[in-house]
Amino acid sequence: MKNTGAFIITGATGGLGSALAYEAVEAGFPVALIARSKANLASLKSTLQKWRPSARVSIHAVDLRNESKTDKEIQK
Repeated sequence: MKNTGAFIITGATGGLGSALAYEAVEAGFPVALIARSKANLASLKSTLQKWRPSARVSIHAVDLRNESKTDKEIQK
């Protein structure tokens, strides 16, 4: 059965966010990872894709406390 939907995970590089990313990828969902550190996001994406090569993962380095930057990232 193919999953229809996606996960958008904020705070993705933290403990709970990272754990949720693993669960979503394992279940076959595409995930959009959001956190402030681009380096940590890239590392998590790499790890997830090594663990599950078919993983569909996008990363977005943005501080959600900054509304204007958040709006710009959403427009991408």
